[in-house]
Amino acid sequence: MQKEPFVRRCALPITLRSEELGNGKGSRKAVLGLHGFAGYPGELSLPASVLFKAGYSVFIPRLPGHGTNGEDFNSTTQHDWIRRSVDAYEELKTEYDQVYVMGHSMGGILALLLAESFSVEKLVLFAPAVCISAKGVSLLPLISCFRRRMPIKWEQDENVVFFDERDSDDDQFLGKEYWSWMYLKRVRNLLQMRRNCIKNLKKLSASTLVITGGKDPSISESSGAWIGDRIQGVLRSVHLPEAGHLIPYDTHEESRLKAMDEMIHWFDT
Repeated sequence: MQKEPFVRRCALPITLRSEELGNGKGSRKAVLGLHGFAGYPGELSLPASVLFKAGYSVFIPRLPGHGTNGEDFNSTTQHDWIRRSVDAYEELKTEYDQVYVMGHSMGGILALLLAESFSVEKLVLFAPAVCISAKGVSLLPLISCFRRRMPIKWEQDENVVFFDERDSDDDQFLGKEYWSWMYLKRVRNLLQMRRNCIKNLKKLSASTLVITGGKDPSISESSGAWIGDRIQGVLRSVHLPEAGHLIPYDTHEESRLKAMDEMIHWFDT
């Protein structure tokens, strides 16, 4: 029997139930959080904590192939990521009257796909990977026919403040396994998922908040307006000039806190 891959501590699923606050008034509202491509649940620890303190139950599943190792990641596809997202949403709907969804980067695509298929009332999208501005991305599916992966430069950023529970070497390990390589077929899967999402945006009626960063090398500043032009629901776009791609734990504290305030206000009103 094949041994299950070891899941890094920061990548363990996050479950925060409002009924455990001890006030006997458990919320009937929950938020499903979806992390990004080659990411892990701990990336959304800050918004999870903020939402929990505001009275929401919060659930952030680990997407298949994430938070373990590169070989495990390269054995999954977009179908696995979508299936886990759908399963998590349907499980929450059996317990809670209202389930909102937030997503970061690829998690933003997954959130949009859920809202296209289910009656999700509200979405919060941090740097959703819909309008991708990174150079050369369109060529990667072709390259994937000839190469399995490409090396990329990754360096640990000592300025990052982590909000998750983790082991001291989690970031370094995940950097070596995920962020030092471009897994080309998985990128192709991401782009396929993006195309399917865009195709059905006109079906989306959820009230949607899009938050982008001015120093994000991957996602276009115009993402909010672009999505807003294509959906039926209300859209609010917030651009943070000093924020990068990793908004939920951005090194620019003011941007990070602004994003959290916008998220809470959106879900509360």
